[in-house]
Amino acid sequence: MTLPRPPHGLLLDMDGTLIDSEHTWFAAECAAVARFGGTLPRAAEAELVGLDTDTLVARLRAGYVPHAGAAELRAAILEALEGELTDVPACAGAGELVAAALRGGVRCAVVSNSSAEVVRRSLAPHPWAAPLTVRVSADDVVRPKPAPDAYLLALERLALDAASCVALEDSPTGALAATAAGLRCLGVAGDAAQRRALRRHTPHVVESLEAARRWLMLDGGP
Repeated sequence: MTLPRPPHGLLLDMDGTLIDSEHTWFAAECAAVARFGGTLPRAAEAELVGLDTDTLVARLRAGYVPHAGAAELRAAILEALEGELTDVPACAGAGELVAAALRGGVRCAVVSNSSAEVVRRSLAPHPWAAPLTVRVSADDVVRPKPAPDAYLLALERLALDAASCVALEDSPTGALAATAAGLRCLGVAGDAAQRRALRRHTPHVVESLEAARRWLMLDGGP
């Protein structure tokens, strides 16, 4: 089936796609690991992008602080994030993309591997995000990304089929989830290495949300 342009539905990842929060998360992870006497190298950031919190904690314990308890490490990460999320800027073009989609009658949903509370706090400072009332978080599903469950639930809440929708993702974890749900996935990444990683899971990759808006043919873009 040919994808309609603009699509009927747009399913939006949050961290790193709408909100420029990946470095904020990594700083919190570094601080939490340091609290337990470990060191998280810069090279670890790429492998942690897009993970849900439980998987993130498991990876950190296995690789860097095996003596840390899972609950304690999780609490340390969330404590390090406390107060930081309200200062995290939107990714360039996020507001314009969302506004263009809504003007065009495209149904939108946020589909995140973060908790519902982190999603709420991350989006609250951004007025353009207020109309994005359909939100699926890791709290809503048994299996978070890379499983398709969060995207399947978002499609159900939007009352749309996968063939008429597009997911926007910045990580391979998210791209795997979107494609497993039968969605066309548009990868968005400013970093060349990140774009290469996305292309292993989707042929549709652009360098910015402005380019994504054109690809989606929102506001009459080519």
